[in-house]
Amino acid sequence: MHHDTDGTIARLVEASQRWLLTQTIGRWFRYDTYQGQLDITFVQLSQTDASIGGRGASALTAIVQELRSRGFTAPDKLYGVVLEGGNSAFCGFGEVPGDYFAIFLNGTPPGAPPCNSNAFGAPSGQPNYWTFTFTHETFHTLGAVPACAPHWAGNHTNDRPDDLMYAGPKPWVPALLDPGHDDYFATGRADCPDAARADLFVPAPWGASPKPIFRAIAPAAASDTGRPVSPVPGSSQPPRGFSTLSPVDCGLEPELRSLTANAASSILFRNTSERERRVYWLDYTGTGNSMQCYRVARS
Repeated sequence: MHHDTDGTIARLVEASQRWLLTQTIGRWFRYDTYQGQLDITFVQLSQTDASIGGRGASALTAIVQELRSRGFTAPDKLYGVVLEGGNSAFCGFGEVPGDYFAIFLNGTPPGAPPCNSNAFGAPSGQPNYWTFTFTHETFHTLGAVPACAPHWAGNHTNDRPDDLMYAGPKPWVPALLDPGHDDYFATGRADCPDAARADLFVPAPWGASPKPIFRAIAPAAASDTGRPVSPVPGSSQPPRGFSTLSPVDCGLEPELRSLTANAASSILFRNTSERERRVYWLDYTGTGNSMQCYRVARS
């Protein structure tokens, strides 16, 4: 197999980035690049597949020890390993939190289909089982899921099987990043680790498509930030320079939401950037069923 050179791993990462854009209001992971492309390094491990695969959870420890001995120790990086080998317990495993995670393409977890029964790669950048497994393990290295989370279950969540970090008795059908935002992403809690605060996340360029995704991405300048302002006292009209917003189809998962049901809410935004901005409004449940999106032109 030549997953490192035939574009398969690059498409896997592309699909992960594309999915993250739908969940994080335009943020994705910062990846290491070489000459504008995803930096993928091929490593032939000294240990046999049988030796590593039979270790189960400790397989990652053996892999990390060897990779560290070969110089993969950059303090500002997380390392994702795609192993064309087996594992007797998992299809993926990540340090929580940590610097390394691995996916095992030929793993054979007990009581589950073989890992290779899921096609590797993501045609046309569409997310599949391996996309979600790769992203799931990445979030483990960011500390998800912390024990202080209300739905914590051994570094996973246990309430919704469509949660990226779910592990429980129901089939895993990943589709959402911390639905409800109460366990590990954008929780708003200062007393519990939140993966949304990781510096691995950077704003995607405005209007970006995940193709190509591997150019350098600079954080947005301070002047690009839209700031909420108060309405004119005693007036029901927006301040000068504002216009009434009409809903549009934006296609990104929102994070702004009402605090409670049956309560009128309004926010005025002043866009001082050079570009059009979008505001996402979610109902109080946080499910996205009543999501509205608005364009905000420069004022």
